[in-house]
Amino acid sequence: MKRILTILAVAGGACLLAASAGANTITELGTVTPGTPAGPSDETGYLTQLINMYNNGTPASPFSSGNKTYTLNVGSAVPPPSLPAPGVNNGQVVSGNGPQTGLMINLGANSYNYVMVKWGQDDEFYYIGGLTGTITLNNDVNGNGESHYDLFGGTPRQVPDGGTTILLFGAALSGLGLLRRKLS
Repeated sequence: MKRILTILAVAGGACLLAASAGANTITELGTVTPGTPAGPSDETGYLTQLINMYNNGTPASPFSSGNKTYTLNVGSAVPPPSLPAPGVNNGQVVSGNGPQTGLMINLGANSYNYVMVKWGQDDEFYYIGGLTGTITLNNDVNGNGESHYDLFGGTPRQVPDGGTTILLFGAALSGLGLLRRKLS
């Protein structure tokens, strides 16, 4: 019995580590330079162009249109074969003179598909599908501070996310293992 509880505790801990490793996957989708004008409908349009470039493979990146350059920078966390539509632009949170790196955004219990951060006049779009809680985004575009950010496609979460359930399960199994060891 002791051996079984120890194995369960180790398995629970391994699940916890695996969930934690994948729980904070934030991937830059791409950039738009300059990202002006900077209204909600404009920024939704910029994001839509980047999504179309990713999903259709055309036009090739970087793509210039007028005075704007759209550049894809898609990492492995973006879901193949296609990205979801931007959904609702859930409003701008204006921060004024924000940090140059390490901007923290609290998503709360909502799950958004995308976030756009305006670093000076340049827009950086990230895929954050399925994440909740606080995320940290870094300025990979320029040395300017954050002007504002937009969240796209928010939906309320009904169950704990980000590994909370696995964390509680792993903690309970570890506690059982320790209790069993103490009682032996």
